[in-house]
Amino acid sequence: MALKSCIQAVMASLFAYVSFTNTAFAYPENVRKGYPSCASCHVSPTGGGVLTNYGRKSSGEFIATWGNEAESEFAWGAAPLPGWLALGADVRHLSYKRELNRQITERRLIMQQEGEIAVNIAGKAWLDFSRGKYSNFESSQRAYLLFNATENIYVRAGKYFAPFGILRADHTAISRRAVGMDQGRETINAELGYQDERGELILTGIMGNWQTGDESVDPIFRDQGLNLRVAAYHGGNSQLGASAMGIQGEYVDRQALGLYAMTGVGDNSWYLGEVILERRRLANTGSLFHEAIINHHQFGWEFFRGAHLIGNIETLSPIAGKLHSTEWSVGPGIQWFPRPHFEFTVQANRFMRKSSSDNQGSELKMVSHLWL
Repeated sequence: MALKSCIQAVMASLFAYVSFTNTAFAYPENVRKGYPSCASCHVSPTGGGVLTNYGRKSSGEFIATWGNEAESEFAWGAAPLPGWLALGADVRHLSYKRELNRQITERRLIMQQEGEIAVNIAGKAWLDFSRGKYSNFESSQRAYLLFNATENIYVRAGKYFAPFGILRADHTAISRRAVGMDQGRETINAELGYQDERGELILTGIMGNWQTGDESVDPIFRDQGLNLRVAAYHGGNSQLGASAMGIQGEYVDRQALGLYAMTGVGDNSWYLGEVILERRRLANTGSLFHEAIINHHQFGWEFFRGAHLIGNIETLSPIAGKLHSTEWSVGPGIQWFPRPHFEFTVQANRFMRKSSSDNQGSELKMVSHLWL
């Protein structure tokens, strides 16, 4: 009893420290384990955010090197939750070293302290809210009402990322930044979705980015438009899909059309791939669109349970106009989940940005992640 009380006290302190709650980002590579749909593990039908009870159990069953179902529960099972309540919390620490323009930059910071709470209402709806601190600003990444009209049809309204392409945990990725879905760019949306064992069809109306924190993070917060995602599930371990987005912005009008694939190769390997045509022009000018092709390819191999060797390749190649700059990034990484609630990632990249005077550089990122 003394040990349990001690654990509960520590959890309560940590819970207060990170404000309310939030659980892990989506891990699309879990498609190889027979989860082509994000709704299997997350309250959000498009992935990310707080986990369902089933999603928590999966951490102990097949994600972590060591652990069990009980250990993967909220707060290690020290604070059992009723079925109508889902809680979680995240703390991420980043150690970063970059060499560019013959200068070395090093940083160490807590880049995420976030919490999330989701409450089930009458078995048909979820009310979800997150709040946290990300680097140097405070915001709510998710705040929405989700209503499951039938087993396959849902309606959602509130703040979250519109489901374009592959929802990756790394918001600095070229494929996320280029379509306006990096950190702090969640929008207010109204969404209608259909999901079954064959696939999904999701239409999202985008109504701007209503800031709930430091508005200096992203001044472009009046963007409005539509997003459509269509996906088919294959063989229990693959999702093939297409996304289309059109945005009328305060400063820039944007369009994007993407094809993506998430597929498992056996139980231990996976491939995530995305090709996007991104078009943009200055708003209110009626000028021609400037165009670029974006590629993202990730290959992963689980060489030991919970430990993964990963290779990433990303490119941005302008094909018309001057509103894009050539970029590429390539490098290996290691991701390890030693036990439920813990993740360690090391990523080494060689990259190039044409807008930089020295063009090429290198970086090493080390992330420690704790979630409840």
